[in-house]
Amino acid sequence: MNPTVITLCFLAFAVIMFVLEKIPLGLTATIVSVGLCVTGVLEPKQAFAGYVDSNVILCVAMFVVGQALFETGMANKIGGLVTKFAKSERQLIIAIMVITGLMSGFLSNTGSAAVLIPVVVGIAAAWCGASLFQVSVACCAVVFVIELFLVRAALSGPA
Repeated sequence: MNPTVITLCFLAFAVIMFVLEKIPLGLTATIVSVGLCVTGVLEPKQAFAGYVDSNVILCVAMFVVGQALFETGMANKIGGLVTKFAKSERQLIIAIMVITGLMSGFLSNTGSAAVLIPVVVGIAAAWCGASLFQVSVACCAVVFVIELFLVRAALSGPA
């Protein structure tokens, strides 16, 4: 069978499994990688190269840290601390933006986002009882500042 057809079949399988989530997402990705190796479309080194990419490992680690902040209640504690000082929604958004700016100044932008999203959800929950609108506004503040730091990094980097 043509390698292009095999690849498209595995792509269709992956998309269907990602949408339906009948099996875990990581298992779906592994099945596709192994399948492409077994059928000879890819060499094992090529198929699994993405698993050891430093950016993938960074994202996984940051999401683990972010989830740990949420599960341990630390995100809600930070949210409670921030809401003590913020008396209005505007002050709350500014406080979130300042925290995000400080973290983005010292950490990677991906890491800052992964750690701060659970914290911001905790802040929004403490502020307004986790209204979906308020959570989305708070998360938009985080994304805005991180994008601002991305632009700053792009403009100040070497040419």
